[in-house]
Amino acid sequence: MRDSCSLSDQILYHIITVQKELGQLFDSEMDGLSLTRYDILSNLYHVGALRQRDLQQRVDVDHAAITRHLKQLETQGLIVRKRCEKDNRVIYVDLTDRGREQIAHWTEQKKCLSDRLFVNMKVEEQQQLLTSLTSLQNNIEHERKTLI
Repeated sequence: MRDSCSLSDQILYHIITVQKELGQLFDSEMDGLSLTRYDILSNLYHVGALRQRDLQQRVDVDHAAITRHLKQLETQGLIVRKRCEKDNRVIYVDLTDRGREQIAHWTEQKKCLSDRLFVNMKVEEQQQLLTSLTSLQNNIEHERKTLI
């Protein structure tokens, strides 16, 4: 990136680059499991069975995407989907025993990755980074709302 770019342009470029590289590293570390699928499994692990619609909202993906992810996770034997007996339109999603074992393993893998990535940053620096990223995320959400 050129030196003539503004500071905010340079930061934006670095964030995009880091996001791309971190995504690839995360996928590699997690045996090819995407962040979205990790998020799905983690929600089920911590909350328990959820309606598919509630899970979709928690992980913030569209209807087609959640269906695609759940189908793949079901094929892998990590989750089960069951229709509600009282309302056939409602589908509940839950982890299988294998899914619980795998998400526990992947959660440990993620923790190890986080520990390695932030080993050279003091807690105060990590907190400042979190504060800055949260502020940036809030600005992005505001921008998204103004586009609608």
